[in-house]
Amino acid sequence: MRRIIVAVLAFCLALCAADTCTEPVISTSSYTTADALISSETVFIVELSLACGNGAQSVALYADVNGKQFPVTRGQDVGKYQVSWSVPHKEASSGTYQVKFFDEEAYSTLRKAQRNNEDVEAIKPLFSVNVEHRGAWSGPWVSSEETLLKLLQGLEPDAHAGPDGAETGAGDEASDFSQLVSVSHGPRLGIGMDSCVIPLRHGGLSLIQTTDFFYPLVEDPYMMGRIACANVLSDLYAMGITECDNMLMLLSVSQRMSEKEREQVMPLMMKGFRDAAEEGGTSVTGGQTVVNPWIIIGGVATVVCPPTDFIMPDGAVPGDVLVLTKPLGTQVAVNAHQWLNIPEKWNKIKLVISKEEVQHAYQEAMLNMATLNRTAAALMHKFNAHAATDITGFGIIGHARNLAKQQRNEVAFVIHNLPILAKMAAVSKAGGNLFGLLHGTSSETSGGLLICLPREQAARFCAEMKASRTSSLGDGQQAWIIGIVEKGSRCARIIDKPRIIEVPYRGLAAGNTQQEITNTITTAAATNTCSSPAEPQPSLAQ
Repeated sequence: MRRIIVAVLAFCLALCAADTCTEPVISTSSYTTADALISSETVFIVELSLACGNGAQSVALYADVNGKQFPVTRGQDVGKYQVSWSVPHKEASSGTYQVKFFDEEAYSTLRKAQRNNEDVEAIKPLFSVNVEHRGAWSGPWVSSEETLLKLLQGLEPDAHAGPDGAETGAGDEASDFSQLVSVSHGPRLGIGMDSCVIPLRHGGLSLIQTTDFFYPLVEDPYMMGRIACANVLSDLYAMGITECDNMLMLLSVSQRMSEKEREQVMPLMMKGFRDAAEEGGTSVTGGQTVVNPWIIIGGVATVVCPPTDFIMPDGAVPGDVLVLTKPLGTQVAVNAHQWLNIPEKWNKIKLVISKEEVQHAYQEAMLNMATLNRTAAALMHKFNAHAATDITGFGIIGHARNLAKQQRNEVAFVIHNLPILAKMAAVSKAGGNLFGLLHGTSSETSGGLLICLPREQAARFCAEMKASRTSSLGDGQQAWIIGIVEKGSRCARIIDKPRIIEVPYRGLAAGNTQQEITNTITTAAATNTCSSPAEPQPSLAQ
């Protein structure tokens, strides 16, 4: 019996010896996160392949980083390993991080030395890996769409990039597509365009699709849903498409919300999205919902149609005029509303605007953002539009430049007029031109269409826009002739001293009170059964 026990122990020791790695040869790759704007910690990941001189294959590894130990995961393939860890940004300064890898025996010795306060430096690792970390960035992020555009650079032989010569003030480059993507003359299946255009194999049809999402920017969940839907559909409307075949909703529920908050807020947001889709003549047939640290809402819009149903954004000619279908300044209005509760911010603008005027501007901004661009899309066909885009995150000058680069003809866009929500130009100036509103770089959300129209058609287009009443949110929309198309090098610019058109609030122009304006916004949500009318409206501002 004793001989059997000795034999078993000897066999086990032999197995353990086989798991000891000698003369290790490694190949490694590493990755660290750099975003400090919406995440609270930096993540480090090291992947490696290990080959042992003695042929050992089942080697257990442990990692040590600055005195902290982490288990190393063994992959399905022989010799493949991965270790990851995260630390708060303030503990993850830029530089080189040494990751020491220990086998099981050395790791046990290391842990024992730590417990006994012995010298751990005397314990040699099996091998070490250096990880370079550039530090975390808390400035403006580049969206996934921008990243995709950057990755698509060079896929087409004729793609090129170059300066467009536009001068609208310092800092424009951050809001300009020219730094993100090289654009050839004429559209290329949607690269750099508002929507992707994919010719189908049958029937001379094309599939046109777009997707967009963002974080809440207003306090009303129902209106946030409407704005998100209008923003998604706007990319189709920019191509003159008025009928959407299908929509999907993309929704992220914040894990920081209580169950009651979720039950109140998310149904309202979803209802707003669906109501806007129905107003656009389509419906939401599916989507994806996830739990996330942040609330996110967006969607996908898809249509299959013949070439006669859409207008490729590449036909502008010298002599055209530029028409804009919504006023600028929504971001300024939303931020001014938030500043009402931030004394140091409010003190900067209180001399140029009252609190009541801020409330008016905020309500008007919500109305504008939630209004569909569908009417303008239909009129693009009637009045022979040559090209269009919608104004969103890159501001009017950023989107004008991108549109100019897509033109077949050698043209330039020159903007003379800037229609801006009343008082927002003054707020932007008082805030130290933080938004770049007068330079055309201020972001918009679900903004208007910038359309290239024949000069003789533009006035009638604007008149029919004003006469229309197709939205449940209020009276007809406005449109303004803001510039011209001339011969040039596919660039866009704003003249040195553009005329600022102060756009009055629709509710006030009709003589409505603030309460009546608010009622206009919330009437469409009144049938919601998820909360009693007597209950306070849940807010996204928390």
